[in-house]
Amino acid sequence: MTTEPSGLGLTGVFTNLDRLSANDAIAYVQTAERLGYGAFWLNETFGREPFAFIGALARATSTIHLGLAIAVIYARGPFTAHAGALTLAELANGRFVMGLGVSNPVTVETIRGRKFEAPVPTLRAYAAAYRSATYKGSSTSPPPLLFAALGDAMVRLAASDADGAFAYLVSAQRVREMRALLDASTTEGAKRPLLAVAVAVRVDRQLERAHSAARAYLAPYLTTPTYRESLLRQGFTDTQLEAPLSASVIDPLVICGSSEQVRQRLRELHTSGADHVAILPLRADGGRADEETLEALRPPW
Repeated sequence: MTTEPSGLGLTGVFTNLDRLSANDAIAYVQTAERLGYGAFWLNETFGREPFAFIGALARATSTIHLGLAIAVIYARGPFTAHAGALTLAELANGRFVMGLGVSNPVTVETIRGRKFEAPVPTLRAYAAAYRSATYKGSSTSPPPLLFAALGDAMVRLAASDADGAFAYLVSAQRVREMRALLDASTTEGAKRPLLAVAVAVRVDRQLERAHSAARAYLAPYLTTPTYRESLLRQGFTDTQLEAPLSASVIDPLVICGSSEQVRQRLRELHTSGADHVAILPLRADGGRADEETLEALRPPW
C-alpha cells in the first residue's frame, strides 16, 4: 500500500460534469482549484471516459488533487486500470488518487452486459491483479488506492487491501462506524487508512426549498438496490424511503441550510472520523455541479 496523498487536504468536490461541455467542465475544476479545494473527484458513469478526462484535467490544473471515485472494475481489466492509474499519476505529478468499486448488479448486468459477481472476493482478486500488474512506463510512484465501501465487509477490505475507503450517501453515524471498522481492521504498525466521504449539499436558507432539491437528488438512489440496502442497514425503514421523503431521511444524508449551517455540518463529518470530505454541490432542481455552492463553501470550513 502507498501513503496518504500529500496535500489532499480536508476538503474536496465530488460531482458529475457530463452535462457540461468539455471546456466548461475543465473551467469548473479550475474554479475549485482557485477557491482552495484540496481535491476534485470524478465518478465513472456512462458519460466521458474518466481516465482520458482526468488526463486533460491534469494538464489544465497545477495544485488540486484529482481523484477517480470510482473506477468500475467491470469496465476494464486490472492490467489496464493499473496502467491508467500510473499514467495519470505521472501526468498529474503525484496529484492523482485511484478508486476502485464494484458498482451494482443493475448497471453491471443490464447496461454493461457483464455478470455481477460476489462483491468482496471479486474486488479482492481484482485489486491483487491490479497491484501485481507489470508496468514499464516512466518510473512513477503508484497512486493511493481507495475502495468504494458501504457494507462492513467492504470497509474491512479497504483497510486490509487498499489505502482506505471512499464513502457515499452515508450519515455521520455511519461515518463513525466506518472509521471504527477501518481502524480495527488495520494491521498493527500499518498506516491508518484514509476515509474520504462525499456528501451532497444545498445552500439555501429556505429549508423546504432546499429539501425539494434534496428529494430530487435522492430519488434515483431509492430504487438502486445497492444504495437502498445500504440505507436500510443505516437504520432507515422501507416506509421512510418511500416518496415523499421526510426530513428524517433527508437531513442525515444531504446537508441543507445557510452556508454557515452547512459548514458546521461538514465539520461534524470530520469530527465523526472522515479524513477528507468532498461536497456534491446541488442546484435548486437537484442537479449537480452548482458553481454558486463552490463559492459559498470555499475552504477553510
